[in-house]
Order: sequence, then structure tokens, then C-alpha cells
Amino acid sequence: MDHIVPKNQGGSDDLSNLQALCFRCNAGKRDTDSTDFRGLQASYALREAGCVFCALEGSGRVLLENELALCIADAYPVTPGHSLVIPPCDPIHPESPA
Repeated sequence: MDHIVPKNQGGSDDLSNLQALCFRCNAGKRDTDSTDFRGLQASYALREAGCVFCALEGSGRVLLENELALCIADAYPVTPGHSLVIPPCDPIHPESPA
């Protein structure tokens, strides 16, 4: 269990200030970061029409995938096995107007 606003920064033990994180994320966040990750996974459900990354699903180029990352075989690898790791179907892409 992680405190969104760390206790040493005035955060409370109230349920509204708690989030479930895996050990690795909790250890990386430490007690100096007040990032709220509770809505992150829900944002992956938002897909933009015409997304070039979403179009790769089912193409055979997706090597590995989980809720945090998508590993894609590079179409023009510099070295054998070169791949790209990106957030899965992020709702905002660089080619999109902000």
C-alpha cells in the first residue's frame, strides 16, 4: 500500500490517500513523490482513431505486452532483435494535435 501524498509531506492514512502499487513501483516512488497512479490503467482504454501503435495489434510485431508497456519488433532494426518499448495505446501520441 502506498501513500499518494507521503506522510512526511503531510499525507494522511485516510483511504483517499492510499493506492495499491507493486513493490517495484512503490520502491521507485519513495517518499518524495506524490504521483497518483490510480487512474493510469483506465487511461489505456482510451484509443485514438487511426493510432499507428493500435494498428500493430495482431500484426505479429507485438513481442510482449502488459498493462504498463508494449514491446514491438522494430521494422528496421539496427541490430538483430532490436525492439521498441512504449506505453500501450497511450491516448495522446506525438502526431496528435494537443
